[in-house]
Amino acid sequence: MPPFLRNGQPFGVQIMVSALRWRLGDSTPPPPDPVRGKSLHLRREDEGTRQANAYFGSLYRHALGGNGDQRPRGLFKGLLTAEHTGQVSAERRELRERNFNSGKLPILFCSPTMELGVDIKDLSVVHMRNVPPTPANYAQRSGRAGRGGKAALVLAFASHGNVHDRYFFRKSRDMIAGVVAPPRIDIVNQELVEAHLQSTWLSILQPRLGQSISEVLDLDQPDFPIRPEIAEQLKPSEQKVNEITAAFHDVISSGGPELAGAHWYSQPWLGDIARSAPQRLEGRVHALARALQGGDRAAQCRAQDHRQSARHTQRA
Repeated sequence: MPPFLRNGQPFGVQIMVSALRWRLGDSTPPPPDPVRGKSLHLRREDEGTRQANAYFGSLYRHALGGNGDQRPRGLFKGLLTAEHTGQVSAERRELRERNFNSGKLPILFCSPTMELGVDIKDLSVVHMRNVPPTPANYAQRSGRAGRGGKAALVLAFASHGNVHDRYFFRKSRDMIAGVVAPPRIDIVNQELVEAHLQSTWLSILQPRLGQSISEVLDLDQPDFPIRPEIAEQLKPSEQKVNEITAAFHDVISSGGPELAGAHWYSQPWLGDIARSAPQRLEGRVHALARALQGGDRAAQCRAQDHRQSARHTQRA
């Protein structure tokens, strides 16, 4: 069991999957998990007298195929499911999308935001593993089923050890018919402002980045230096410097006194952003080039997406 590190310090152990042994149970309910369990003080039942959940007991014995004896094949035995999140490689995710669209893969386990690229026009069932945080999240997730006026079934599982889930289990109407608050954004987020200023700088200079990384970097050289003609385009004239400075001030002004009064904001900081913009762009392009050189197909897709996003920002 190799140690699991967090911030460079031993945090726990990670058990190897190959070391796990799965055995048939005897219908005795297990005790609460002391590691993953929440609100264990709510579970004070006597473990010796606590009964197994009758529904799931029947489901495992019959619908899922029983315990390997001569019973008929279970209704759901052999049912295929698959994960569909950002942790899955691009190739595997695309294959699962095709199988899902064709009906070969009937169930996808998705993250709350659900990755793009899945045709969900015929989706008829959404099962949420917990109660969403707000009515807006509930409307977003449940609204994926029943498109085009079709009927849909929406299920939400309420965990016994979760106070939020238990509250809305008793008052489900407050979740279904609750008020959807408008989305908010923190305009004093320094990284967000830096990214916006970087895109503003790029949109003013409008360098000709071409159609691929090889048109920006010299990939035949060991350190992938930026091509001279591109580097020359990233050197603004005096007129462009004035235009960039004015545009940066407009961005800060649009945030109102809250942004102008941020503890990290100052005129020298704004000047540093303008001066370091070429190095920031070059560093990002170098990172994409290294990802492409690694031969990882998933990294290549992400690099292509980043490049296209940069070009769209430039045109904007």
